[in-house]
Amino acid sequence: MDGLDPEKRQATERGEKHGDQERKAAASEGAPFEVGDAAAEEAPSQECLLLGPPGSGKTSFIAALARAGLLATGDFRCLPLGHAAWLGHDACLGLRRGKPLGATLTAGTSYSFELSRDQDGGFGESESLQRLTLHEVSSLFPVAAEGEEEAFAPSSAGSLPEHARNANHLILCVDVLEPRPDEWQIVLLDLLDHLAADRDASLGRVSRALRFDRILMLFTRVDLLCHQVWGRATVRRPRPRELARWLDPVAQAIDLVGKTTLAVALSSMRPGAQLGVAFVSAGGFAQTALPFLDSRGVRAERSTPDDLLCDWQPFGVLAVAEFLAWGRTGGIVQSLDRRALASRDQLRWVTAGTGAFLRSSRGGRSPLSNGDLQ
Repeated sequence: MDGLDPEKRQATERGEKHGDQERKAAASEGAPFEVGDAAAEEAPSQECLLLGPPGSGKTSFIAALARAGLLATGDFRCLPLGHAAWLGHDACLGLRRGKPLGATLTAGTSYSFELSRDQDGGFGESESLQRLTLHEVSSLFPVAAEGEEEAFAPSSAGSLPEHARNANHLILCVDVLEPRPDEWQIVLLDLLDHLAADRDASLGRVSRALRFDRILMLFTRVDLLCHQVWGRATVRRPRPRELARWLDPVAQAIDLVGKTTLAVALSSMRPGAQLGVAFVSAGGFAQTALPFLDSRGVRAERSTPDDLLCDWQPFGVLAVAEFLAWGRTGGIVQSLDRRALASRDQLRWVTAGTGAFLRSSRGGRSPLSNGDLQ
């Protein structure tokens, strides 16, 4: 606002404050809030392919991102646009009525968000404004008929729509309670076969690589994994929300899907592309630091409809949006390369149902030991 006279500067500040109040009022009612179409069109667009089997948390992630965007404070903003705003609104109403968060996405619908950072935040001019559009795809995974055993055979990735084939980024949604590593290896190879572009390799040979600038392995429902660990502990442990904050994303990813799956992802990427791993929870944690949603995606019994607006705080989804838009990592979102993959050989963990919960030693804290759970 440099160059404005005092009256105009005060008017501008009042307008910005009023806009913030409108966003918070919309969030308090669960109603969608959208920026104008002109502003959205000016933002550089980044297309993201959201891939995962049915039930892996794709719908919940988009709804949670819409919810978290309305609650965002500080220099980072994430505003849901159009269908994304209404999906967040419908999810809020559904939770009030005791319905699961993960409703079915509308086929062929894209979900867009406008991301922005204040210029005085110290992150540079390139991080000022971005438009992020998510395209959901589950057709590469089979859906078994009721009573039949699922036999996995990937569908042809060549049948993906054009906007998905030309996406900038790829998000792989993995349920931490059902990671399915063997299937992910097949899907990645299938994508490589159908979507890869030829590139020059050393010694004059030609190899294949996916076009994506960033690939993110998005592990969903981390709240339930942490709740399992907390519930099985025989000694006093931090509550699930704190356990989620202390989790080592790279080590946990290796434990859930294995080094082979992550190596396949690394091998399929073009030079200069970025691979990330992130652990999120669409429901997040209530004020009690326990999961807000149960395993069905329904509001936990300990929460009432009146608690919804203060208790629904999605975990980690805004950090994922920052990674996709600007490549930012830290905390629950970490980059992964071959060196990081090789350095996680010696780990200590505690068993938690389907896998192991790995504890980072960041911040001077010592890892959990095997004796913490019996």
